[in-house]
Amino acid sequence: VSGGDVGPVSNTVTLAETGTNRLPRTLLKVSHGVDGNPAAYVRDDIFGLWLWLALGTKAVAGASDPFTHTITPANTLPYFTLWRKIGDLVWEKFVDCKIVQFEFVSEAEQALTMTATIVGTKALALSSATYTTEVGSAPEAGTGETNTGAFAHGHGSGLLLVEGVAVTRMERIALTIANGSSRQYGDSIFADDVTEGAQSIVVATRERVVTPALYNRLHYGSATPASGTEPVSDVLELTGGGLDFMWRRQATPERSIRFQTGSRVQVSGIGAFTPGTGDDPLRIEPSYTILDPDSGAAFTGIVKNDIAAY
Repeated sequence: VSGGDVGPVSNTVTLAETGTNRLPRTLLKVSHGVDGNPAAYVRDDIFGLWLWLALGTKAVAGASDPFTHTITPANTLPYFTLWRKIGDLVWEKFVDCKIVQFEFVSEAEQALTMTATIVGTKALALSSATYTTEVGSAPEAGTGETNTGAFAHGHGSGLLLVEGVAVTRMERIALTIANGSSRQYGDSIFADDVTEGAQSIVVATRERVVTPALYNRLHYGSATPASGTEPVSDVLELTGGGLDFMWRRQATPERSIRFQTGSRVQVSGIGAFTPGTGDDPLRIEPSYTILDPDSGAAFTGIVKNDIAAY
């Protein structure tokens, strides 16, 4: 990981009751779970796994390297197991975990990063021997090792498209998948289930201003409104393919990550298009909200790597 952590959490309540002194006397542990937000650099092998855990549906094609993993949203997310080792002091296993929120950031002159907000039902303490055995036999053991397959923003050169047009001045892309996942408790201090709530998929971008076309379309309904045009009441949705962002680290065999939106993408806001006193050029920060389309997937992640199956 490059930041964040994941670990056991408990909910302890103080019983409010009268006494001869002002200090409380009785504490009660009422629930237990797992929370965390580990961050990591994006690598082509492990990223497909995390994206599947955040979206829910996967399919793989290809008889040999490269394999193409196509990942789309589902109403139910998969459970997963996570192991943690802290130095040579603590070995733990976190079971029945799901992704609450997944964030992906690509920024100029930087490596691509991802952060997963996790909730789980239970933490288990392990011995060093048990930890070594279980991790060694885990389905995804060995993937995501350092010094392999890291992506940079520059791997998207000429491949970041909005309405079918490459935006070479795109300096930041932030994808946020929010699943509303939460623990549900029954007759135990351990959660009975982790459920999903309403889903939100938002893409926020930043670029230098070379034209006010998108700003004008959002507010006045035309890229070049006539003088005196009033704001329109219509919601602005992208046309011509919506958003199509790709990062290609290697051409042969291909190692790439691609995000494609469905037929309905709302331009939900435009920030930062304001005057300033500094020396930097004007910048614009459009935000796009992915909507449920009439047909097809609302959002598709495509990962090409040498992993035959997750």
